[in-house]
Amino acid sequence: MFSTANRSNHAAPGGAVSTFKSTLFPGLFDLESLEDGRQLSVLDLGPAVSTSINFFGHYKCHLHILDLFSEPIITQQPLLTDDELDTQLSNIFSFPESTRFDVCLFWDLFNYLDKPAITTFNRLLAPYLHPETKAHCFGLLKTNTPLAFQQYGILQPDSLSVTSRSDPAPVLYPHPQAALKGLLSSFNTTRTMLLGDGRLEMLLQSRAAKGSA
Repeated sequence: MFSTANRSNHAAPGGAVSTFKSTLFPGLFDLESLEDGRQLSVLDLGPAVSTSINFFGHYKCHLHILDLFSEPIITQQPLLTDDELDTQLSNIFSFPESTRFDVCLFWDLFNYLDKPAITTFNRLLAPYLHPETKAHCFGLLKTNTPLAFQQYGILQPDSLSVTSRSDPAPVLYPHPQAALKGLLSSFNTTRTMLLGDGRLEMLLQSRAAKGSA
């Protein structure tokens, strides 16, 4: 069984496509248990990408796609008050109370959120995590590291498609490694990999207490 809850706009028209081989991404999945029919609940905060949908379609999976890159939380962030920020994120994270995600795919999102937004984001996402929830994101080693505006899709457990986006890039809020780790209050960083372009690939583990699942 495969089902999706898609609140994403269509993927933005893109340009050049490349493939990214990852040593960390496979750590998100226990493929053996998935192949045995375990249910997987996934939160993807990028646009709907056909390669990811096809990948998860091979498993018993409930895929929630919320394209935060097209939400006012990103596009109007500098103009939002703290209350407006809280309201918008609360509306976005309006999942059934029993929802618990096994995997969260954040992609480049945190590079486009300022500190208050990341803090609010973590607080509102926390109720939907359980102790075994894992997550993946890309950060920056230094604040002056250039960042291309792009979207990702899953080809294989260790292989991502990377497509440059042609729509205007949001305002960039670069957070150095130590600062981002501190802002991600709902997660511990379990592994990092420095990439050749100065980005950091990060594997995260939920801090939810046992018994909260």
